[in-house]
Amino acid sequence: MESAITVLMPNYNNEKFLKEAIDSVLNQTFKNFIFLIVDDGSTDIGIEIINSYSDSRIVLLKKENNSGIVDSLNLGLEKINTKYFIRMDGDDISTPDRFQLLYDFMEKNPNIGVCGSNIMTFGNSNELWKYSTSKDKIKARLIFNGGVGHASCIFRTMVLKNNTIQYSNTYPYMEDYDLFSRLKAVTDFANIDKALYYYRILEHNSTVKNIHSIFDRYRNIYKKIISELNIDINQKNIEIHLEFFIKSTISFKIKEYKEYVDFLIEKNKENKIYPIIAFSEILHEKWEQLFFKIVPLSLSQSLSYFLLSRNISINQLKYLVKFKINKLVGRK
Repeated sequence: MESAITVLMPNYNNEKFLKEAIDSVLNQTFKNFIFLIVDDGSTDIGIEIINSYSDSRIVLLKKENNSGIVDSLNLGLEKINTKYFIRMDGDDISTPDRFQLLYDFMEKNPNIGVCGSNIMTFGNSNELWKYSTSKDKIKARLIFNGGVGHASCIFRTMVLKNNTIQYSNTYPYMEDYDLFSRLKAVTDFANIDKALYYYRILEHNSTVKNIHSIFDRYRNIYKKIISELNIDINQKNIEIHLEFFIKSTISFKIKEYKEYVDFLIEKNKENKIYPIIAFSEILHEKWEQLFFKIVPLSLSQSLSYFLLSRNISINQLKYLVKFKINKLVGRK
């Protein structure tokens, strides 16, 4: 029977966790797949661990030199000729029903090119990452970041191959966001509202440790994201965009953030890059969230922001005043 899915797993020096990852793939309830492991010149005993398995579904591609995950993914993608491929990382875990649920969903939804799921983190952090199930909101969230968890995804192979889309090193460590940004023009996305993927959080992939480089990476790719809407790529626009999504500081007047939100919405109506209604909803959500960053300021400072803006909703103002009064009288 011809395989329906290829599992694409890049591996580099994952010897501590590799067996656990491989076992979670081989123990799937869905059995009809090829397990393509691309080793990126590992210097540990990972190859020996992989070769210890006698499962005929495992195909190992060994690279002589370490050239990075993008090269590994593209090398694997070139070899894939199954209807779908599923991403997997060498230090993570798939739930036993993951492949079956993803396959069934894609078979029932031929318009969907990429489907992810919720993700449960473990290791140095234990939390549930939930993703929207609205195809329009998933696409609209790409204005700030990915609307699907890359490692959790199943892809319709021909969507990438027919559109000559592969991974790129143009934006280092942002290859997933960049890939989804390019795919948004040719297909729809979905998420299954269930945690089917366990993502291991280790010290080396902690965003806290490398927060300044994270900012720089987003600044770099935001130049592309903003330019797609025919918006000037200047420092102010990039910093406002960054502060909406990832940065905790507030560097501009509130009215400037609101003006930027309104500007993005209008430019998207003109250029139709993102679904118009969902895009407006996502931008207004971010605007609400940014407003509440102001709350730690004094009441007088907060009210001055309101007077400057004239765009803050009455509900926001009521919340702000109530919060400040409770703080003044010592209530929780």
